[in-house]
Amino acid sequence: MASVINDIIQKGKAEGILKAEERFKQKEKQWYKEKNALNKERNALETENGEMVSTFVIIAQKLMLNHDLSARQACDQLGYSANIRKKVLPFLMS
Repeated sequence: MASVINDIIQKGKAEGILKAEERFKQKEKQWYKEKNALNKERNALETENGEMVSTFVIIAQKLMLNHDLSARQACDQLGYSANIRKKVLPFLMS
């Protein structure tokens, strides 16, 4: 009788472990999908950011050429914030 009970307990433990492993695999797949989605979103935002910086640089360059301004003066006239200046000025001064 004790061996039958032990067999039942062992089978129950084995089934519990298998179910836990299956749940972990499902969660792992879900995390992987979420990670991929976040990476795609980050890449899209980085691309968009680069395009905006390029646009800001072009606008400032046109202003510099048309009004004979320095890079800093063009940024001043365009009202660029300090964060935008950090990204734009290296392209304007090179």
